[in-house]
Parts: sequence; C-alpha cells; structure tokens
Amino acid sequence: MVTIGEQTWMAQNLNFKVDSSWCGGGKHWTTEEGDCNVYGRLYSWSTALNISDEYDTTQILDHRYGVNGKYYTAILVPDVIQKPHRGLCPVGWHLPDIDEWQALYNYVMEQNPDVPYDVQMKSDSLWVNEDNPNIKTGAAQPGMNLTGFNALPAGSRIKTKLSYASSERNGQFSNEHNITYFITTTDYGDEHYRYQAFYGYNMNGGAFVVAGPGNGYTKSIASSVRCLKDVESD
Repeated sequence: MVTIGEQTWMAQNLNFKVDSSWCGGGKHWTTEEGDCNVYGRLYSWSTALNISDEYDTTQILDHRYGVNGKYYTAILVPDVIQKPHRGLCPVGWHLPDIDEWQALYNYVMEQNPDVPYDVQMKSDSLWVNEDNPNIKTGAAQPGMNLTGFNALPAGSRIKTKLSYASSERNGQFSNEHNITYFITTTDYGDEHYRYQAFYGYNMNGGAFVVAGPGNGYTKSIASSVRCLKDVESD
C-alpha cells in the first residue's frame, strides 16, 4: 500500500487471475504474455468492473458539461456501477473513478509542482523513454517514483480495430515498456471510458493523461488496474 494525501492505493497493479485477463508486459505485436509478478494482469473494462461484457459496447453513465460549465452525470443503466465500485478489487478496496484520479493528480502537483506528474508517479526502471515517430514527439523524462505509486509500463492487449492496427492485431500485446493505461469506472460513450495513462514519450506537452471530458479509451482493450482503499465511514 501507499498513502498519497488522503488516498491509500495499492502499490502494485492488480494480479487476480480470471477469464479475459492476461499478464501485463506482453511482447509488442505478439501474443506472448509478460510477467504477472512484475506487471500484474491486464483486463477489459467489463472484466475489471466484474459486470457483463455487454457493457463494453453499452454506455452506462452519461457525463456531460451543463450550463455554466458545470459537470453532471445521468444514469442511463441503473444499478450497474456502484459508488464506490469494488469490481475485482479485494474487500475494502474499489476501482477508482476519474474524479479520484484527478484528486491524486491535484495533490501530487500541489506538493511538488516543479516535477512533472509522470516523473513523480512512474517507476524508476523498466520504462523505455524514447521518441514516438508516429506523433513526432520527444522522449519523456525518466520516472523517479517520488510518490511510491510505482506506475509500471505494462502496455495493453488489443481486441478491436484501431486506426494504427489492423484486425490482425486482435489478441496481440502493444507498447510494453512504453505505455500504461489504468481503468476507471467512469465510462464515456458506448465503447470507451475515461482513463489515466503514462507514456515513455511526450504527447501534447506531457507524458501522461488525466482524462478530461473529451478523452476516452476503448473498453475492450485490456489494461491495468490499480485499486483504491475505501474511505471508512464514521
């Protein structure tokens, strides 16, 4: 465990074996799995949330900006996502929503605003920080793990047709040592959810994403899970 501000997170990626989960760190564009003991497992969105896989293509919550820029949520399918939502996490822990990731980012940057967020959060080993020729950006700074969160470059497992990957890539792993995506319970449209990501290269001025209302990642692509400890009620 690692306590950062008022939040207590698991210090490792979830490594609970179920169907539709795979060892993270799988070799890029192969079906060769990585090392679960290092990277934990990768899960589809519905698997991580422990709900029907129909919700990998069905929107549950509608998150929008309303009048005066205020953010609101409409429940489209009731009683599917709880708050907090345990999913595959152990008793007493839950899958974070995007607001909890945002709170983590806010605290980390308030405490140490002079060091990039990804540098503070990423592990100090295993990452390959290099230019990405597809988007022509520079390499990210090496991780220093100043927070103890120890984000690892577990990559992802493809199960969809992507703009940069043909259907032949389905079932293959992608971007080990270079990217990690973390699942949140906050869905975004039928096939996407709002996500937290870290990169080994800079993108749009940074090597991380704390997803805003316009960013979503594909639910069927298997990604990492980090559980957050429930807040004890008085």
